[in-house]
Amino acid sequence: MDLCLLILFCRLVNIKSSVKRIIYSAFLGALSDCLLLYLNPATVLKIVFGNIIIPAFMIVIILYGNAVLNVKIMLKYVVIWYFCAFASGGIVTCIFGGSVSIYELLGCAVITVLAGCLALRRGSMAHIKESNENTYGITIYKRKKSLSGFARYDSANTLYEPVSGSNVIVCSIDTVRDFLTEGEKRYIELFPGLPDEWDGETMLRSIPYSSVGKRRGCMPGIILDRVCISKGRKKMIYKGCYLAISDNNISIDKTYDFLLNYKMKL
Repeated sequence: MDLCLLILFCRLVNIKSSVKRIIYSAFLGALSDCLLLYLNPATVLKIVFGNIIIPAFMIVIILYGNAVLNVKIMLKYVVIWYFCAFASGGIVTCIFGGSVSIYELLGCAVITVLAGCLALRRGSMAHIKESNENTYGITIYKRKKSLSGFARYDSANTLYEPVSGSNVIVCSIDTVRDFLTEGEKRYIELFPGLPDEWDGETMLRSIPYSSVGKRRGCMPGIILDRVCISKGRKKMIYKGCYLAISDNNISIDKTYDFLLNYKMKL
């Protein structure tokens, strides 16, 4: 049943996980449930582990590296999982009562998957599907430092560094504050002004932008050694990119940290 539910779940949130991961996740989920039944803890612990911790554990196994995983998204995934299990259990009980064969169980799973496909057309699950398709894991490198997070592909981000023509990705100052040197922090605070005296090592570039509302301006930018974006087993490395640093938040719901250039897509 865990295997059927995982297939349904992957279809609902539009995540392409490997068959091996789904089988591992189903096996470990079933093993955890059996262990929970054997230990027979207090009712509260049964509810917490059975409905939250074990499903979250299974979801992490199949989705790690393939989707955004933060607290807010994980809560959405657990809720979707719970209703998948609730609906499947309800269908089985309603049609077959307390006893059911494996073939009847698979039939119920097929019906539930078809119902889930119809549900994709609207609501928050459709939003999750759309956001996961355009969200990648990202790691940026400069000097001996690295910073990892999530990046959203943005076809409207056509920014480029005007001297070299290099691709530009965008992030918030809050995201990269610890990644920057003290000199870069100071220069960015003064931007577009300049310090009275150059420190001999800090280099910023002015990245021009124009928004949909015809607002124009410049953002401070730093050159990166390399940028690695990934989704599942796919990976791409870009060198010579610039990072434009904005005063504003990039993502309102904080599901990603960077906006990729329109040329940077897997």
